[in-house]
Amino acid sequence: MADDDDEEILNSTVRLRADATGSAGERAVSAASAATPVVDGEASHEGAPADVLELAVGCTRFVAAVAKVQLDFGPDTLSILDHYVRESRGAIKERPESLAVTARSIGAYLGELVRRQHRCWWRLDESDPSAWRLEFRDMLLAVYPVQIAYTVLTQDDDEAPFCGFEIEPEAREALLSRLGELPPVSEDEYFCPSTHFDVLEMAIDTLIKMATADPSRQRTYSPVDYE
Repeated sequence: MADDDDEEILNSTVRLRADATGSAGERAVSAASAATPVVDGEASHEGAPADVLELAVGCTRFVAAVAKVQLDFGPDTLSILDHYVRESRGAIKERPESLAVTARSIGAYLGELVRRQHRCWWRLDESDPSAWRLEFRDMLLAVYPVQIAYTVLTQDDDEAPFCGFEIEPEAREALLSRLGELPPVSEDEYFCPSTHFDVLEMAIDTLIKMATADPSRQRTYSPVDYE
């Protein structure tokens, strides 16, 4: 269960702006040191692990079949992914066994979208796709896209205290303060992929501002720093 700080984070995140809110998974990755980092920040299919790319491209096909619109691996079409998530919840209730593959495909797509926007790389755990994560080069930040996908599909935030990413405590507090200043939104918006992307962007902006104010924070990271 979340502690008092986590509960406050969740309550504050509900106050995100009307087209984005937050909540997501933060599960421990016991096999992180054995996972495989794939380092590349190119805004294309190049650099994407084969397993991730296959699932991400599959997601675009699933979405096109449902929404009749093609995703483009950019933020502007995240509202289409939001719609697909809403539609998928009903299908998962009828066929619970479809949750895993649906979450993996949405998580892979969302992660690839993030990778193409920022300098980061994938670290894959062969035994547990929910432990797949993106590690950032210019800040100490790790994101778990498949965990985010599980959260938005199940609308279960019991194990989702901080939006599917790991961030240093000082930046966490600064982000919490910013979230608390935002207006309230609906529960539906709380569980949208676009919400989590917006929270992530806010977290990145917070870390950039902290590094600007304190030059000692300005450094680059490598996969070794995340082991």
